[in-house]
Amino acid sequence: MRRLAPDLALALDVTYATDVPEADVGSTGEHSLGSGPAIFRGPVVHPRLVTLLREAAAAEGVPYTIETDWRSATDADVFYSVGDGIPSGLVSVPIRRMHSAVETAQLSDLQDTVRLLVAFARALGSELDLSR
Repeated sequence: MRRLAPDLALALDVTYATDVPEADVGSTGEHSLGSGPAIFRGPVVHPRLVTLLREAAAAEGVPYTIETDWRSATDADVFYSVGDGIPSGLVSVPIRRMHSAVETAQLSDLQDTVRLLVAFARALGSELDLSR
């Protein structure tokens, strides 16, 4: 039995920047450096949380991209499958050359991610209904 029973979980991670020659933008979307955080949309995240993240970004003028796939390869996949499932969302910062000694992120993407998360947290209320 789980000791914690969170109402929701938000995973933070990185994603592959697609502004490199070998990128395949057709598989998960286009996420170049400077395009802001990537909000994941797929079967492992709660659709209402995706909507709330997008609304928070719009309200704060935060640029963002949408990342899609059948799984996220992040903690969001675990949140979705543990116990009865935890409604979850995923926000990722695009980086170049992941898992190498020369990983590169753009500072504005990090700042925009913080702005998005703060706006998202402020928008949450006790009336939030995450039932499906």
